[in-house]
Amino acid sequence: MERCGTLGKRIWLVSLFTGIFLLCLLPFGGSAEAGDIKIVINGDTVSFSKPPEVINGTTMLPMRECFNTLGAAVAYDGQWKMVVGSKKTKPDKADYLTIALAIDCGQAAVMHLGGSDESIRWVSLREPPRLINGSTYVPLRVISEALGGRVTYEPATKTVFIDVAKGYPQEYPYVHHSLTEALKEKLVTANYIIREYKWNYGRSEWAWTAYINKDHYDYFRNLKRPLTDDYSVYVTNQLDDSYIASLVKRFKEAADKHNFSERELVDFVVSFVQSLAYVPDDVSVGYDEYPKYPLETLVDRGGDCEDTSILLASILHEMGYGVVLLALPDHMAVGVKGAEDIPGTYWNYQGARYYYVETTGTGWQIGEIPEEYRNQKARILPLVPHPVITHSWTAEAAGNKLQLKVKVSNEGTAAAYNTKVYAAFDAGSGKVYDQTFSAPFDLAAQSHWEGALFLNYPYNARTRIIVKIISNGVLMDESYSEWVDT
Repeated sequence: MERCGTLGKRIWLVSLFTGIFLLCLLPFGGSAEAGDIKIVINGDTVSFSKPPEVINGTTMLPMRECFNTLGAAVAYDGQWKMVVGSKKTKPDKADYLTIALAIDCGQAAVMHLGGSDESIRWVSLREPPRLINGSTYVPLRVISEALGGRVTYEPATKTVFIDVAKGYPQEYPYVHHSLTEALKEKLVTANYIIREYKWNYGRSEWAWTAYINKDHYDYFRNLKRPLTDDYSVYVTNQLDDSYIASLVKRFKEAADKHNFSERELVDFVVSFVQSLAYVPDDVSVGYDEYPKYPLETLVDRGGDCEDTSILLASILHEMGYGVVLLALPDHMAVGVKGAEDIPGTYWNYQGARYYYVETTGTGWQIGEIPEEYRNQKARILPLVPHPVITHSWTAEAAGNKLQLKVKVSNEGTAAAYNTKVYAAFDAGSGKVYDQTFSAPFDLAAQSHWEGALFLNYPYNARTRIIVKIISNGVLMDESYSEWVDT
């Protein structure tokens, strides 16, 4: 379908993320002994308002105090999440040592500026600057050496010794204007994926830009896909909750600015997701079925019906709307809870109407369904965390018994309680030769259990091995070996 006309079309440039969006998925590897670190600069012990942090062997200090104690001025660019520290080395000449770093960026630019021998070199960081308890922390050694200092560490006393020449007063860190934009571009593009989105809504064309940390994209990209066709687990996975919340905030800010009604806000979000390209899995990732997490779909700027439905459901769910996934034959869509006066196709679920929303292709209105999916049955997938249990096992002889080594994994988003492994030799017709259970155990989301079970061999019998995983009396997964003669 085509959209209504766009008379009086305007272009709205919207900042989807304020500068660079940073997603903190995992906690940093701090040290319990970080507060014991002592810093000595030019023979004087220096104290700080907040204690040093030791992260994977790297001593980190609060940004401003770190630079100031080394005789340097410092500035922070909130838009680019960039820290620039500079020390004037000669009182009567424009000669500067400067270092520029960006939060979560693994490279720093070290510069000698202001003289005839201006230079810039790039340094890899073991630990990049990061936000800790609301403060920006920076790596002490790299900054000290960039500003002309010599750093040694005495393990016995946990003391960092720094010898550094004094700097001369300056109001603002010096960075030559010709290097500024190139510097920002280098720091950002080395560690961030820049994506631009353009789409139509109402009488306007919208353009949004996002900066997404490459490490965070790679993290989701490398996550194992749960062995389930209940794709609600991609919505209820809590790893990207802070990311989806930030995305929703940007949508709401744009809606408030342009006085959208609640219905218009939903349509606005739907139009954005519909604008993403339809790309089958075998084209985008080389697999026939490869559901994506929302961050992957945004970076790839599209996906198949499962991917865009997962993205839309994640956004609307975070916004507080009633949402389900609709699994139709060879297709997936979103169901949005709505009142009875809304026209169009809907499914009843728990006493409410959930209206069909198509995510592949522009112009589809809420309740409007493609002809080929009309009168089709849909499996409703509520966005409720639940366990997804899988298992694997190996068997080997152990005397006159068979030892089964079983691994049970919960790839879902909720714990599985009172879980047991059942194993047996099948005798056919619902009977078994021997059977056993493991002791019960609980299995948290994204965790696994390993254990061994033993079965007595049946002799001169035709049999096979049965393994079942049961949680709270419900069969979660099962497998069978081939039939063999013993």
